[in-house]
Amino acid sequence: MGLLIDSAAIAGQLSFALDRAFPALAYRVTMRDDGTIQWEDGEGTLYDTDPETGWVERAIVRIGSWLPIEWLL
Repeated sequence: MGLLIDSAAIAGQLSFALDRAFPALAYRVTMRDDGTIQWEDGEGTLYDTDPETGWVERAIVRIGSWLPIEWLL
């Protein structure tokens, strides 16, 4: 699940609150300069793929991303 907030002030406050409330449960997602996504856990471990998922879950997400279902969002 993710949020896209188009307000620097609100995003900063929410990020701070979530970092304090869920450091052991949440991942920080960042985009690298090459456009790929990276996940970081509360201990500083970096992941190149969705943490706690297997290849089947990632394949389902990839296939679902090809479907024209944005109207359902």
